[in-house]
Amino acid sequence: MADSRAKWNEKYRLRTGEPSEPDPFLVEALPWLRPGSVLDLACGDGRNSLFLAERGFSVTGIDIADVGLARLRRTAQNRDLAITTQQADLEAPDLILDYHPFDNVITFNYRPSAHLLASIHTLVKVGGTFLFCTFNQKNRDTFNPAFSLKPGAYSEGLEHFELTHFAEPPLDGKCRDGYVFRKM
Repeated sequence: MADSRAKWNEKYRLRTGEPSEPDPFLVEALPWLRPGSVLDLACGDGRNSLFLAERGFSVTGIDIADVGLARLRRTAQNRDLAITTQQADLEAPDLILDYHPFDNVITFNYRPSAHLLASIHTLVKVGGTFLFCTFNQKNRDTFNPAFSLKPGAYSEGLEHFELTHFAEPPLDGKCRDGYVFRKM
């Protein structure tokens, strides 16, 4: 955990200015989100959290990098947005996210562990949305396959959900899979 936290903290420490634009797949998938609350897993410095808060969602962001979360809080305060943040290692085997269910859970450019993926259904209200977009195995030469989705990987651990939308939105020349699931 300390190595990952240090790596991501350094990344956010080197950034200047405000967080970048929201992920294009989030903008595309916005109509599938339910009004209300959003849990942004691995939110970084909050580009997607800020976008959603500006559109009236009640947002909670979780990330391992406290420096990224500090950037998010500063930007939210500057924009007069209320965003709740929590520092946590989403890869911790004993992680328990003790939250009331959200209308929506999102994660971008992060592949949840099997443990986390299996508990996603407890974080989403019935009829709610799980929006999931990350790198896939087509990036073998340029990206660590341990952090990429294998074909069909989404089907394990998401038995409580129905796939409502799929896309392959590229990002900086890398291949990704984007999914919108509705909790049944």
